Amino acid sequence: MSEKSTFHETKEVVTRLREPLKIKAVPYATAKVRGHQIQVEMNISWDQIDQMVGKDSVIEDMINNMIILIEGPMKSEYLGVIKTEDT
Repeated sequence: MSEKSTFHETKEVVTRLREPLKIKAVPYATAKVRGHQIQVEMNISWDQIDQMVGKDSVIEDMINNMIILIEGPMKSEYLGVIKTEDT
């Protein structure tokens, strides 16, 4: 037991992106406009930003599928960008 023992501690930080992509069909109604908007939340890392658009874009496919659901089974109107008198 004459040998000195060396204690070594390593701290490892792991970042996990929970629910990296979220999409919602949000109802919207005013006196003139009635339908649904699409709300998209993205918790993506820096290296995934380049994959947001393009031929293999999961995000574009996700939005296009939501538009099909809104106009199809939900029998609503996809409102796209809603322009108000303020803008």
